[in-house]
Amino acid sequence: MPALYASIFSVVMPLILFMAIGAMARRFHFIDQQADKSFTKVLVNVFYPALLFSVISDNDALREGNNLWLPPLFGFGSIIIGYLISYLIGKKIVYPKNENSIQLRTFTFNTGVYNYGYFAIPIAFAIFSKETAGLIAVFNLGVEIAFWSVGMMILTGKNNLRALINTPCIAIILAIIFNITEIEKQVPLFIYDTHIPSIIKETLKALALCTIPSALIAVGALIYDNMRRFPLKAFWKVITFSNAIRLVIFPLIGIGLAALLPINRELKQVLIIQCTMPCATIPLVLTRQYGGDATVSFLILVGTTLAGMAIIPLWISLGISIID
Repeated sequence: MPALYASIFSVVMPLILFMAIGAMARRFHFIDQQADKSFTKVLVNVFYPALLFSVISDNDALREGNNLWLPPLFGFGSIIIGYLISYLIGKKIVYPKNENSIQLRTFTFNTGVYNYGYFAIPIAFAIFSKETAGLIAVFNLGVEIAFWSVGMMILTGKNNLRALINTPCIAIILAIIFNITEIEKQVPLFIYDTHIPSIIKETLKALALCTIPSALIAVGALIYDNMRRFPLKAFWKVITFSNAIRLVIFPLIGIGLAALLPINRELKQVLIIQCTMPCATIPLVLTRQYGGDATVSFLILVGTTLAGMAIIPLWISLGISIID
């Protein structure tokens, strides 16, 4: 267990350091706020889809029928359960006198969704396999559907189903088709003895390598913008109960399901990783964009991420020991 904990901790720490680099880059004006919007578009529409495509393609585990419909179902369900638990605790404990407030909607929207991509995928690669990382990408199709439909409805109070048609979802679907059909082997397209589909695949892999550092550096810059407004005393309930939901309640649920359900080993590993992740980073961007409480969002993100540095390796180690 100690060796496994140390191994997982060594994977988590660079992710935190990327965010610290982003904060320092903002501090010294290497990244200005004018670049945030365009940089986010590149991340969401270029780098992240390339990462999803890379982990799904050439993945034998994703050629099994159950691995194509069951993971998205679990992904969708995990977000719905997260929102439900977050709303109930937020309504009864965190904001008992403000049941319809923007703060409660922000708390629910941010606490209910975990860091399903930028943390989960590199951790899966490092401690498990490409098969597990690919399964996470398919699992994330359900997460994306729940996040952009139910999640955005919670934040804005409006139905925004058009947001479901987005580049990451399209990339996941195309990658599944390419993986099943192995179409690159069926297309004899060569230029000067160079196989063009292979070049495209290698280009996507190169873009995928940029995803995690770029995304977390961007998040670190956003965190720096909010660091001067860090009212811990006024928001102690937000910090305490977001951590309780994300880093205590959800890991217990995820590890329990992984231990009890008759599912394959890779999906058990996915459940353990996803349910132990801190809160996601994209809700902070969307909270600011759609008029939510940015301070609440910021405190949830930073609080669960910092606490997760110590707790996430412990939960994953425990989960692995239980399913082994």
